[in-house]
Amino acid sequence: FEAFLSAQRARAASVAPPGADSWRARRLAHPADASFAAELAEIGDKPMTDALLFAYYCFCGSDWAGDVAFALAKAGAADGDEPELTVTFALSGASLALSCRRGRTAKKVACTVACERQVLLDVLSGRFELTAALVSGQMSADNFTAMMAFKRAFKFDRGAYDEFVELQAKEGAAAVNF
Repeated sequence: FEAFLSAQRARAASVAPPGADSWRARRLAHPADASFAAELAEIGDKPMTDALLFAYYCFCGSDWAGDVAFALAKAGAADGDEPELTVTFALSGASLALSCRRGRTAKKVACTVACERQVLLDVLSGRFELTAALVSGQMSADNFTAMMAFKRAFKFDRGAYDEFVELQAKEGAAAVNF
C-alpha cells in the first residue's frame, strides 16, 4: 500500500505546476481571474468564498482530468431537492478552473457529489478529511475513482487554511488578488 501511495504522489508531483508546494506561492504566481472573482462575489458567503479561494490555491496538479461538481443542499433538504449552490472543479493536469452557480449545473460532469454546505467547507478547510466525509455518508459521490483523484490533486490543511483566512482578513479586500 505504501508503494502505491508513493507512486501516486510521484505521479501527482510530475504534473504539479511550479510552486505547487505552497498555497502562498500559487497565490502569487497564479492569482484567480476576474470571472472567478465575479462568481465568488455572487455567492455572498464569506466563509465559502474563502474556502473556494483557498482550494484554488491548494491545487497541486492532477494525473486525472475531469469535472467534479459539488451540489450543496440546504441543511435538512430531502434527497432530490434542487441544490442551493453547485461548485464545479474542472481538473486537467496542471490547470484548475472553478465555477459556481445557483441550482444544478447544466454541464455534464465526471462526478457529482451531494453534501451540505458545511461539509464541503470542512473538507476544503482541512477540518474534515474527504474520505471520512464519504465513508460517514456526509458526502455521496457517483464516481469514487474521480473523488480519489480529486483528493490527490489538493493539499487541504487546517493550519494553512487558518493562516490563509488570517491573511485575507489582514489584507482586506485587496488580498483576494484579482
